[in-house]
Amino acid sequence: MLVQRESVRLNGVVEDLASAETASLLATLNAHFVGDGLRFHAPQPGNWLVQIDKPQQIETFPTGVALGHVLLEFLPRGPDGARWRRWQNEMQMLLFDHPVNRERESSRLPIVDSVWLWGGGVFEAPRQVPSTKKIYTDVQWIRELAGAAGMAVLALPDAVAQLLEGPGTADTLVYLDTPAISGSEQLATLDRVWFQPLENALQRRDLAAIDLVLTQRSGMMTFVARRANLFGRWRYRWSKPSLLNLLAIERQAM
Repeated sequence: MLVQRESVRLNGVVEDLASAETASLLATLNAHFVGDGLRFHAPQPGNWLVQIDKPQQIETFPTGVALGHVLLEFLPRGPDGARWRRWQNEMQMLLFDHPVNRERESSRLPIVDSVWLWGGGVFEAPRQVPSTKKIYTDVQWIRELAGAAGMAVLALPDAVAQLLEGPGTADTLVYLDTPAISGSEQLATLDRVWFQPLENALQRRDLAAIDLVLTQRSGMMTFVARRANLFGRWRYRWSKPSLLNLLAIERQAM
């Protein structure tokens, strides 16, 4: 966290924790919160989960939404929000002078000075088999949700060409987690590596349709691209806007 004169901001996520460091940090948290019924788990060193017996009525915000912003606007809300805000403060105090953090600070590594709480829910077995059979992603929480729903979870390739050359793309979902786009070079790379090959595949009739969902902090936009009919192909031949240009226009309008 970044403590400023008049505000506190979430300025980064620690992504290089070792398994032993995580075990030590969680042991401290579990010992302190045992009376509150909280139990901390870590499927991976940087991916922590907290378990509680009763369903909670809270609204939380993903880390990516709160990153760089004043934390007061994104703390847990709802009927149970005050309790979780208090617990979050206690976690911060427990971690502040933890031996793991002292060692990391002496090694000039980022310290774990807080726990960002978001997500949550009650686990239920899937009520129906999802229509999408497989997903390509490297985002851990997406992989876990998809696996729990019975989907085949595969590693994200470097470029969409590897998917198009594979055994089949029917009913396939790709979760492409890109960093904040800050310049035309990044847009051009996305266009060249992912979106232009998809557009070409549509024109060759290798794909029937593409559903494209673009997310941002406050909402999302959905586009559906299908195989062009004769009139559409005629228009495409005379006017060929690239995704790069469309996104650039959208960024200017926001």
